[in-house]
Amino acid sequence: MLCTRFVSWSLFLLASAFAVFVLGCGQQAPPYILPDSGTGNTDTDSDSDSDTDSDTDSDTDSDTDSDTDSDTDSDTDSDTDTDTDTDPLVDECADSLLNNCDPNATCTDLPVGYECDCNPGYTGNGFTCTWVGYLTLTFQEKDWYSSYYYEHNILVGPASSTDPEDGSWTVIADGPDLVITSSSFIQGPLLDISSWSGQAIRIAFYYTGNNADKWYVEDICIGYSDLSTPPSSCPVFSDGFDSATPTALPSDWLGVSGSSDGDTDNWRTSTSEYVSSPTSACIDYGYNQDDYLVSPSITLP
Repeated sequence: MLCTRFVSWSLFLLASAFAVFVLGCGQQAPPYILPDSGTGNTDTDSDSDSDTDSDTDSDTDSDTDSDTDSDTDSDTDSDTDTDTDTDPLVDECADSLLNNCDPNATCTDLPVGYECDCNPGYTGNGFTCTWVGYLTLTFQEKDWYSSYYYEHNILVGPASSTDPEDGSWTVIADGPDLVITSSSFIQGPLLDISSWSGQAIRIAFYYTGNNADKWYVEDICIGYSDLSTPPSSCPVFSDGFDSATPTALPSDWLGVSGSSDGDTDNWRTSTSEYVSSPTSACIDYGYNQDDYLVSPSITLP
């Protein structure tokens, strides 16, 4: 009995020792760790998102933008230019059958359509023009001491200027047109100013000389004529210096000294020499006279 218990106890001790040996010498198994869904998924998702987003964005943006912009711009511009070239503008003035201008009007082609303007001497809307005569400037004049005459001129300038020497004025009558030998008032030249139709202008009477003649101007008239006989009326402008006071010009007329003027005398009015009104404009002889008589602004039809 005792022997049996000894054997059993010995076997137990042997088995226990063997178990300790195995556990001490063998590889220890890693502890079991519960899966952490956040940590595992972060690594996996980060790699996946990075690769996926990078590839997708790069390919999509580059390919789509490049192809779309290039194809769209090129095709659109090409089509537009082709359409413009195939629609030439029409010049209605090149053929009288393509416009309704009056035979006495000038046709002007425009980007869209055309316009008609009556020729000088005619009035109307361009589609119907009626002869009225040339827009004519004339006046009465006389000259004392005509043997000492040096030079008289008539000029036309823009209403914005009162200086006939500023380069914007045009001489429409010079010395040969204005040489007179009469000491009585006579009809001055008939001057065509149709080129200024539709504009606001001024006219100027220019006198120059050194102890020369004495020039009188009266009854200035702008009307219509055939340039062979004076206008029968002055519907555009007329002035006989009726509003002037002795020696003083009307307030809307100017006496302007020229750049070479060497005398203080200038244009004035005279109450002793006139045609149909109590005064006329005149300029006396003096030392190196160089003076202009400048009108008020006149709007031409």
